[in-house]
Amino acid sequence: MSKRSLIVKLKREAENVRFNNTVKEISDIMDELSAAATGGSARPAQTLEQLFDDSENITR
Repeated sequence: MSKRSLIVKLKREAENVRFNNTVKEISDIMDELSAAATGGSARPAQTLEQLFDDSENITR
């Protein structure tokens, strides 16, 4: 396999990973909203520091 085709394959796989992560984030938000609408919480309580750490990991 040529270097060019390997690069194309890796770019495609990277795009798939980003897409899958986005879909998972949307799914998590929908689960949380659904739980909040029924009076529960899908996410355990977090400190403000944990929330900021999570948001930094998402943007990387």
